Amino acid sequence: MSGTKRNRISIPIEHPNVRNAEAFLNSWSESFDLQKSGKTRFTFRSSTSETEVTVIFFDDYRKALDYDKRHFHPRSLTACSTVNGTALYVILGKDPDLVSSLAGHFAGRE
Repeated sequence: MSGTKRNRISIPIEHPNVRNAEAFLNSWSESFDLQKSGKTRFTFRSSTSETEVTVIFFDDYRKALDYDKRHFHPRSLTACSTVNGTALYVILGKDPDLVSSLAGHFAGRE
């Protein structure tokens, strides 16, 4: 990635998990660009692999988990989601290994 200018992600809302989401996105090996933004939902895409990450912020963990189960199951090799704190991360991509690795990155290392 030498010579490539990285975009620093900044999410313009007040929420307890915003700084974590920014740190996760900014620390990934590929740079992400904001594609869509809403009140609590932001979609980013990597121009390198075209992997897409949507971050949805909720008021509590249970709401995030319930929304995930209602809207993003069943999962597949190229589409998965994970909840970290009160933020839901939805990952879509062409490379199953990259999608899985990115989901683990957002879930945090236990």
